[in-house]
Amino acid sequence: MKIWTGRRVSLAALVAGVGIAVGGIAYASIPDSGGVIHGCYNKANGVLRVIDSGKSCGAAEKPLNWNQTGPTGSAGVSLFANIDEDGTLLSGTATASERIGAGHYMVTFDRDVTGCAPVATSGKVPGSEDGVPLATFLVHNKDTSNPNNVEVYLLVPYQGTALAESAAFHLVVAC
Repeated sequence: MKIWTGRRVSLAALVAGVGIAVGGIAYASIPDSGGVIHGCYNKANGVLRVIDSGKSCGAAEKPLNWNQTGPTGSAGVSLFANIDEDGTLLSGTATASERIGAGHYMVTFDRDVTGCAPVATSGKVPGSEDGVPLATFLVHNKDTSNPNNVEVYLLVPYQGTALAESAAFHLVVAC
C-alpha cells in the first residue's frame, strides 16, 4: 500500500478544487438556460452589473432581465427594376414600366408599395445606353390611384438649374 505524501495530497486537492470551480462556473452560467441575462441597475450612479440567475439586486438597484436573442422579425421584401432610357423594363421584379415624358417614368409592381422606401440610381443597365452621371432622382410612391406605382423623375444640373433628362436607371424598393 502506497502512502500519500504531502506533494500528492496537494496535487489531489488542487485537481479537486479546479473541478469544483469549473462545475460552479458551468452551473452559474450567464445567460441562464433559458437564454435570459439578469442584471441590476443602480439608480443613483447608473452602474449596471450582470448577475447569476437566482441572485438578487441590492436595495438601491432595479432588476433588469433581457433575452440574449430578440424575437424574430418579419422578412424584408426588396423589389427592383432596371429601366432603359425609353422606359422599357429590362429586368427585375416590376411588372411594368413606361416613360411618361422627358425624365419622367412610372414603374409598377405586383403589390402595394406605399409603405416602402424607393431609391433610384443612374448607371449603365445591361442592354441599354449609359446612364446620366450626377443626376438627381425624385422618387415617390404615394400614388393614391394606384398604390403599386413608383414615380421617378430624373433631373440633371444645367447652368444653375435642373433639366429633366431621360436615361437608364436602377430602382430598388425596400419594404
